[in-house]
Amino acid sequence: MQPSLAKETHWEAPGQSEIKVNFDGAYDSRGKTGACGAIARDSTGLVLGAYAGRLGFVSDVYAAECKAALKAAKWARDMGFTRIILEGDALTVIKKANSSETDLSPIAAYIADLKEAQNWFEKCSFSHVGRKGNRAADFLAQLGKSYSESIVWMEHVPECLSEIIQQDCTGFQ
Repeated sequence: MQPSLAKETHWEAPGQSEIKVNFDGAYDSRGKTGACGAIARDSTGLVLGAYAGRLGFVSDVYAAECKAALKAAKWARDMGFTRIILEGDALTVIKKANSSETDLSPIAAYIADLKEAQNWFEKCSFSHVGRKGNRAADFLAQLGKSYSESIVWMEHVPECLSEIIQQDCTGFQ
């Protein structure tokens, strides 16, 4: 199966036996810090969990997105998921994670870690979605900025996130 790089405008459900983990990174250029958010959903769109937290020091927005993807992968592994799609709106990161070519960019070490993280799973692929299809993860990343520790929600997410999840699925604002 070919990884998806299409710029979807809304969230699409994964296959029957897969879990889609949408992630996003947030970057604060003033403090050179980042935060991340992730949300896991099954093939019916049911939310299995959500995550928000700080990333600490990050050099730039690309590093924030890479670290967010890696945090999402670690969280998915900790949740016991074995067949995942890591989906984000940072096209550069997704393209590099899917590339078989050697990466020599400033985020090469992060990309290598992401590729290594695929070995934690029976199946792990990277997929791109447009920002309108990744609003829930973006909301969680922004929320992560305000927490001193990581927060995990299991099955039941904050009420304010429910409407955003619905918007992800329809692509409406």
